[in-house]
Amino acid sequence: MSESSRLPTVYGAVFAPFQPAQAAILSPLEQRLYSTLTTQAEFIEQIVNRNKALFGKLAALKKELSLMQSCSPEPETAEQPSRDTVLGLVGVEGGPPSWGLELTGKLPEPLCKGKYFQFKVKLVPLCETSFPIEERIQLSVSVYSAEKTPKPIQCTMTGHPLVKGYPESMLSYSAADLCHVAHFKIQICEVSSHFRNGWVFLVIQPKYTGQAGESLQTQVRPLVLENVIVRAKEISNKRLKRQEADEM
Repeated sequence: MSESSRLPTVYGAVFAPFQPAQAAILSPLEQRLYSTLTTQAEFIEQIVNRNKALFGKLAALKKELSLMQSCSPEPETAEQPSRDTVLGLVGVEGGPPSWGLELTGKLPEPLCKGKYFQFKVKLVPLCETSFPIEERIQLSVSVYSAEKTPKPIQCTMTGHPLVKGYPESMLSYSAADLCHVAHFKIQICEVSSHFRNGWVFLVIQPKYTGQAGESLQTQVRPLVLENVIVRAKEISNKRLKRQEADEM
């Protein structure tokens, strides 16, 4: 048998056995270089194997995330609350109101945190029924959040009362105004940017006694002021006015 017929054959190729004696032919520098290249090749192979494993994990995570997104329900459409929404929460069930509360003048725009401001409300008829002159009704001020289902806000972020001053006033007849009026002087102790949508509702309503029957309090429609903004400092308002003047 010839020498070539005894050599191992792989896929039709013939390989000669490794000759250890050839390593002795390499110089010491070449041997060190060969060893370095061999080590680098093994290191690169490890990096390639790790990358393959990472790509496999990323593909599995991507597939799982796509499956979760396809199964998750669509988010609810955000709805802006309106004054009618708040009226439905604070009003008393029954027939249509006979009278309503109305703001005389305007509130400062914007309001300043911790600074007192005054306003006046009056009673206006909504039908032909006249309100008894001698009648008096206790009114109160409250703040509601501007979210899909408005909620009363009673405390600041630090737990202190949100509204200070005189949030209650008596609605009584004024000979000078020829109608029933009530005066308020309050301060709001938190900026509106800390709440949903950056503004709040200001609600003025009768203090209901909870008694059943057609009492006058239940026939007065509350006053709901929307888009009430409270900023941090008055200097912000002055700067805002200067900016508005410069733009003109």
